[in-house]
Amino acid sequence: TMASSQEIKKLLEKAKNYDADERFMAVHDLIEKLKQFTNPLEADLQTLVRDQVLSLLDDGSSDVSTCAVKCLSHVVRLVSQDQIVNIVERLGNIVSGNTENRDIVTDGLKSVLSATSSQNGKTVCSKLVPLLLTGLGKKPTKEIGLEMACLDILKEVLEKFGPDTEAEHSTIADALLKLLEHPDDAVRKRSSATLGPLAGVIDDKLFNHVMEVVIKNIQDAHKPDTYIQCIGVISRSAGVRLSSYLERIMPLLQKFLASGRKATEDVSEEEAMMDDREQEVELWETCLRAFEAIIYRCPTKITPHVDDIIDLSLHLLKFDPLYTYDEEPKTKKQEEMADEDDWGSGGGDDWGDDGGAAAEADAGWDAQDEAVGSTSDSDISWQVRRASASVLHAFVRLRADLLKNHYDHIIDVLITRFKERDSNVKEDVLFLTRDLLRASVITENSSPT
Repeated sequence: TMASSQEIKKLLEKAKNYDADERFMAVHDLIEKLKQFTNPLEADLQTLVRDQVLSLLDDGSSDVSTCAVKCLSHVVRLVSQDQIVNIVERLGNIVSGNTENRDIVTDGLKSVLSATSSQNGKTVCSKLVPLLLTGLGKKPTKEIGLEMACLDILKEVLEKFGPDTEAEHSTIADALLKLLEHPDDAVRKRSSATLGPLAGVIDDKLFNHVMEVVIKNIQDAHKPDTYIQCIGVISRSAGVRLSSYLERIMPLLQKFLASGRKATEDVSEEEAMMDDREQEVELWETCLRAFEAIIYRCPTKITPHVDDIIDLSLHLLKFDPLYTYDEEPKTKKQEEMADEDDWGSGGGDDWGDDGGAAAEADAGWDAQDEAVGSTSDSDISWQVRRASASVLHAFVRLRADLLKNHYDHIIDVLITRFKERDSNVKEDVLFLTRDLLRASVITENSSPT
């Protein structure tokens, strides 16, 4: 109505006030007013609202700019397609350029995308995706904000409008595969994550190209972690499309974990603390997470590899090089013999030398505390144990029928892990034990007698 339009214009004028509190309240009230509209705004009002809200993304007050981000999603709902494209293009240029306000503009662009309807997807993507690819194609620097922002938005675009970006699928795939070799680990991981939604919408020919590059680099790369992570991400997005590649993928992952098993059988605390050892541990966790994703998405195709995966997972579930657990409980006879030894020690005094015994006991406790309590902020072995438990849990949930021959072995190992020191891993072990026991009962009851 005319009255409502006048109210919006007053709020837009108030949003220019020198006082940040006044600007914040103006944007807040504008959001509430826009919520009342069901039909698009008048053409001239659309432009006024668009320009004022976009200008507030650059406001000196973070409260105002954050409120402007929220407002954008309501603006998009009430303006024409041309206005939406204009908003996306302006924000995309800022994100793909060099700006101190990239974070808040990125949030604004994501807010716009979330509110953009499917019928506007193709038009919006045709303007936005080239801008993002331009940003991703710039020469890497120590400042990774550009790559991270562009990848963040590109992932949102692919998740919501994946099929609408068909014309750019090949270019996007090439850009992401190139970024998997980026010098910064965070960029490599986000590129891998962005490859997931792309893999779910590309055609078979391009999917095959992506898989060939990933598999080749798992075989040849000095640090295959990122490419192994891609397997898990692609598996979660593309599902059964990955199944035809399993006969090539599984042996590679098993090889890395088999070398991990050999390496963990006799590892000292000093070795476990080394940087290259930490990288190895991260690699094992990545392989296990890939196994978990494959089990969930290709539960039938995984059958030939069950025995090896279970064996490796059980071994790595026990991997804890920086911690010495208590010894197994002594038998009653062993305890009596230990008591006799305690009474018999201590020199010529029947009661023993209290001072010497006390000093010796203190020294013993100190040594034990140092050994048992030896943990470090850099200790990431718990991630391997937790990933191992997740792999076993995936089997229990999806292929309990395959575990019949492994129940005893798995239960024996799980019982030994009730002493787990990390609370999250211990919780996973307990839940896994519960679900395994339930699955065993169900399987037994459903089997023919």
